[in-house]
Amino acid sequence: MQIQPIVGAWHVAIKIEGNAKGFDAIYTFYADGNFLDVNSLREANPGVWSETEDTYIATFWGFGFDMQGQTNAKAKVRLAIKMEDADHFTANGRTDVYDLAGRLIEHEFSGPVTLEGVRAKVESPLLDATS
Repeated sequence: MQIQPIVGAWHVAIKIEGNAKGFDAIYTFYADGNFLDVNSLREANPGVWSETEDTYIATFWGFGFDMQGQTNAKAKVRLAIKMEDADHFTANGRTDVYDLAGRLIEHEFSGPVTLEGVRAKVESPLLDATS
C-alpha cells in the first residue's frame, strides 16, 4: 500500500499531555530522511524520519536551558505520523527528557504528545500593495 508522500514543509500544532500550553512549529521532511523542527519556542531541532508499512516515524532531539541560558537537559521526541490526506497529518508520540548525565527526568515537556500538520503551500507574491 502506498501512502501519501510526506516530503516538504508543514505547519504543525503541538500539544503535550498535561501541559496546557501548546505551541507551533514548522517541520521539514527532506527526501534523504533528514528532518528539521523549527518551533515557536525558538528552537531548531534536527532528526530523521522513515516510512513504515502504512505510516511514517520520526525521531528528533533538542536541548533544554536554564534561566541563564545554560544547557541543562536533552530531549528525544519519537513520533508515529499518519497521513490523513495529501495535505494533512496527525501524529502521536512521546517526549523523553534527560539530564546531562543521561538520566530520564520529569519535565514540563515530558510525556505523550499529539500533533496536527498542514502542508505548506507556495503562494503567489503580492505584486501590488493595493491589490
